[in-house]
Amino acid sequence: MNSSPQLLASAKNDVGPLPRALWWKAWAESRGLLAALVGTAALFQVIYVWMSSQVELGALEVFLQTLPKSFEKMLGIPLASLATPTGRLAMAYVHPVTIFVCVAWSIARGSDCVSGEIGRGSMELLLAQPVRRWAIVVTHAVVNNVCGLLLAVVSWLGTWFGVWLMGYSGRVNPLDFGPSALSLAGFLFFLTAATTLASACGSDRRHTVGWMCGFYLFQLLLKLVARAVESFSWLGYGSFLSAFEPEVLGIRPETALRDMAVNNGILLAAGLLCYAAAVVVFAKRDLPAPL
Repeated sequence: MNSSPQLLASAKNDVGPLPRALWWKAWAESRGLLAALVGTAALFQVIYVWMSSQVELGALEVFLQTLPKSFEKMLGIPLASLATPTGRLAMAYVHPVTIFVCVAWSIARGSDCVSGEIGRGSMELLLAQPVRRWAIVVTHAVVNNVCGLLLAVVSWLGTWFGVWLMGYSGRVNPLDFGPSALSLAGFLFFLTAATTLASACGSDRRHTVGWMCGFYLFQLLLKLVARAVESFSWLGYGSFLSAFEPEVLGIRPETALRDMAVNNGILLAAGLLCYAAAVVVFAKRDLPAPL
């Protein structure tokens, strides 16, 4: 949704550091995508639980025994855990559909903060109002991450509902996946922050999206190589995805909260640095002349 001149003009009557018009603008521009992704995340989790309930444990266990040990290193969790309902459901939090929902939200909303406004020619109109540049980044960040947390919670509720619907309640405790959902929220926070920083440096949203897609794929490649080749395990320190292991949290409930706190602490600290850098860059940069 493009910026509404009426919304921006209303900021003239609200001269506080964080005008209500900015909050409403950030929400109005994100609610359509949020609704679509929330629906996708919830529906996928329910379908995933149903699909998992159709697997015959005996046949799966025999199949897993035939896989090489190198596959277990790539997977990141013991193969034996996939023969349990909890282990299979934990993998939903790193499933390509779940990751797509998170990456789509983070890159789409983070890229819109600065380069999106510049690209569609609304940044000059926005800054002509009595608003500070840092306020634009802050309101975007708060709305984006509250909605990101909602996506993570909805994924967890989808798992919970699927477990109840499929009669898994006696074999699976949905509370075990709470730390996995919070790990998903940490992933969303960092990637949204990093995309916001890229947006603050650029003037074309398409370029920002391209940069961040490349950044994510590079980070994924570092993690995969670090897992696959022991002599290159040090590459894992260069990937933020090394602090994102929700599948491991799901199968180790006894240490899940502690491990999640450590991993999310890393992601939150890195994300806050990205947001601080975005504020500084945007505050000091010159805006390009409108085309």
